[in-house]
Amino acid sequence: MKKVLATILALVMALGLCSVSWATETQVKGTENNPYDLNEFNQLTREGYKTAQQASGGTLYVSVGNFTYAEGSSFVLGNGVRNDTPGQSPNHSKMNAYGENGYKGEGNDGANGRKVIFVGGTITSGATGYTSIDDIPAAANLLLAVPAYTDVEFKGVTFNNVFRFDYQLYTSPWSVLGEVKFSNCTFNGLIVGALSAGKVTFDTCIFKDYKNTTDANSSNPIW
Repeated sequence: MKKVLATILALVMALGLCSVSWATETQVKGTENNPYDLNEFNQLTREGYKTAQQASGGTLYVSVGNFTYAEGSSFVLGNGVRNDTPGQSPNHSKMNAYGENGYKGEGNDGANGRKVIFVGGTITSGATGYTSIDDIPAAANLLLAVPAYTDVEFKGVTFNNVFRFDYQLYTSPWSVLGEVKFSNCTFNGLIVGALSAGKVTFDTCIFKDYKNTTDANSSNPIW
């Protein structure tokens, strides 16, 4: 009887520990089971981003949702702007603080070199065509406003129309993203221009036929 009671007690304790572990995982914001929505993620300061990354173990999940941005505007994933003016002081109210981005090893304040996974949803740009890579409309810009050397992954996202994936790279010192990866994504459009990353990967993606509405002879995508 004592052995039976001991076994039952051990099972109860084990289940209790599993429940605590599960509750902790689901309560931590930015995990796969409890991702940020895009609005929440885009409001993170640099310090808030570092805290969130520490809590989630170095990878943040963000649910994309369905977004369309109008012609003449650009789309931002993260918190920051593309501002290449030299001599700026680091602004930690932004995720991609100028003057902090370039550090990977010594000098890294803890924000650089993490991973962000954008999951699900649809992003539609306001640009259906472009004339040349020297004249890409602002509505094609999707700014990855995340710290330097971040590994960015898009997972199961659908992209409609023309995109240029932009990044704040003219910092002091120079910086780039780590890997930009597209997993199980669908492209109903084109990717044009340079992509500032150490590595770009397309894994099991679908590329639909797409016609450049501005200049049919300039339909040269990045892939």
